[in-house]
Amino acid sequence: MTAGLQPAFLVIKFPVVDLALLSHWTNAITTARGTILVAALPESVESLETGTRHTGLVIARFAWAPDLESFWTDSAPLAARLPEDSQVLAASGLPFEGWPGHVVPTIATVNVPAADGPPAYMLIEGSTFDEARMDDYRDIILPMLRERGAYYPLFELGGAV
Repeated sequence: MTAGLQPAFLVIKFPVVDLALLSHWTNAITTARGTILVAALPESVESLETGTRHTGLVIARFAWAPDLESFWTDSAPLAARLPEDSQVLAASGLPFEGWPGHVVPTIATVNVPAADGPPAYMLIEGSTFDEARMDDYRDIILPMLRERGAYYPLFELGGAV
């Protein structure tokens, strides 16, 4: 994780989770000045791609990377209680002012429409070595996101997660 003056994100994927464990994590994150974006049991998470491992999910945002680093250091006893096969991912988010000169839509470069309900979050993770297919995907997804007022709060290339 890289310390800096941009937000930082924590993603916890639980293969099996109960309400008590979910509550412990959300309370600890909130106490550490993190913001819970998503806290969902496995039955509330929809997998869009066949073969995707179905998990419960917590996505949290910390205003600054050092806040997340401090939280993670202090949460060792809680982390020790994670079920086997859990995954914990941390990464620096995009700066609040956007990503100048880049085509990736950010909150600073997209007009976000008013919404009647809560936001939706989509977690995309994976590796590819087919650059041509990724170029085709970007040519479709980036304009679609902009048209719908959607944006990336976190976009990582090169494995710094």
